[in-house]
This record gives sequence, structure tokens and C-alpha cells, in this order.
Amino acid sequence: MKIGFLCKENDKKSQEYLNELKLKCKFECVNLNDGERVDYIICFGGDGTTLKGVQYAIKYNVPIISINTGSLGFLSTYLPCEIDKIIDDLQSNTIQFAYKSLLEFTLNGVTHYALNDVIIERNHTNCSETNLYELKIQDKVVQSAVADGIIISTPTGSTAYSLSAGGAILHPSVNAFIATFICSHSMNSRPIVFNDEHLTQITFSKASAPPVVFADGRFISTLDGINSLKIKKSKLSIQIACNQDYYSVLNAKLKNWSNRG
Repeated sequence: MKIGFLCKENDKKSQEYLNELKLKCKFECVNLNDGERVDYIICFGGDGTTLKGVQYAIKYNVPIISINTGSLGFLSTYLPCEIDKIIDDLQSNTIQFAYKSLLEFTLNGVTHYALNDVIIERNHTNCSETNLYELKIQDKVVQSAVADGIIISTPTGSTAYSLSAGGAILHPSVNAFIATFICSHSMNSRPIVFNDEHLTQITFSKASAPPVVFADGRFISTLDGINSLKIKKSKLSIQIACNQDYYSVLNAKLKNWSNRG
């Protein structure tokens, strides 16, 4: 068995836990950046590190196991103190994995994927001007508003930026996405939950600086020369190690989030 690993950048603790895993396990551990095929991906860090692992999981079509050495870890199943359990679970093939939907969009001929969310927002580097955003679902105008941006989120990403912007929390089993405006200037705009098989289109106008698009926090491009972006559910999906007691984990994570200084 070959394990690919990712560590939170410049994090000494994550590297120490990785070294512990390497010493204790009988698997071959390789750096994902080396380009070797792997059977599993193990991420040491927070949700940001796990999201970085998503692109490798898509590339190699392998599951992700996330160990939370960060401050929140909505995407993590294991704690650093459970290194021995992780090794035992891998050897006994008893880790529970859940399939996760991905968002997909194509820009300038390149297809991009996101596990959490796709965000279109104002261009902070050039000016702070807002845009007029129009949300279409299945070619029908749903809402339009002047806002800082708009988030299209999966159930996995419903506890991320969308939640901070006032969006709903979706159980992982719900086949839906969420559209959430960021700092809308209209009291009529509200987050909307919609069928994940429906095509979403976002158009934008009335700003001197074109907005920018992010996928899972990764800067993709400045949307210069176009005025709309189509986002859909990808035919691809990934597997992530999951905890079966979703609501208890969610409650604990939300309390932890609220208590952060």
C-alpha cells in the first residue's frame, strides 16, 4: 500500500505527526508532489490542507483521510492522538468513506473543480466597487442584487464561507447546492437551496473592475472580458473518510468555532 501525504505548510506539529506515522506504519509514504500514484491520501492540517488534497484525489481517483492539526477541521475524521487507530483502520480496511459532490466550471478552456464552493466576488486589488449579480437556475432568473459577491456551495461547503455569509447547513446526504450572496445591498436577496442537478449561471455587471473567481479558496482568474459563469455538478466525485455521527460532530465543531478568539 502506498500513501500520499500533505502537511500544513510551515507547521511543525503536522510534520511531527507525519513522522510518527511514517515510523509506525508499514506502508510506503510518498510526497504527493513527486507525481507517484498512491492508494490513499492523508492530510495533516486543517480544512485548507484537505482542500489542497482534493485536486490530487481527483487526479489519482483515491480517497482522502484527514487528520485535524488545525483549529477547526470540519473535513477531518481523526485527531493527531489517533495515529495508531488510523494505521489499524487502514490495515483492516475498516475506514468509512463517503462520496462527496464536486462543483465544476470551465474558464478559458480549463475545467476547475471545487469540493466546498465557487466564489465570485469584487476585485479588492483594483477597487472596492460592488457588482450587480444575477443568479439564474435552469435559465430562470432567481434573484439579482448589488453585492460584494456570490457563493455557490456544496453540502460539504455549507459549513464554510456560505455559513459565515448566512447560508443554511446541509446534511451531506442532501442532493442540493446553496447560492448565497455576500453582503447584499438588497433585503430581498436570501440564500437559496436548489437541486444539485440544475445548472447555475451567474451574470455580473456595473463595476469598473471585473470580479474574481475562487474555487475552494484558490484564486482562479479575474473575470475580465466575460460577464457570466456557468457552474454545475460535476460527473466526478471524491471519497473522504467520514464520521458516522454527523450531528454530534457538527455540534462540537460549531461550539469550537464559536469559542475561537
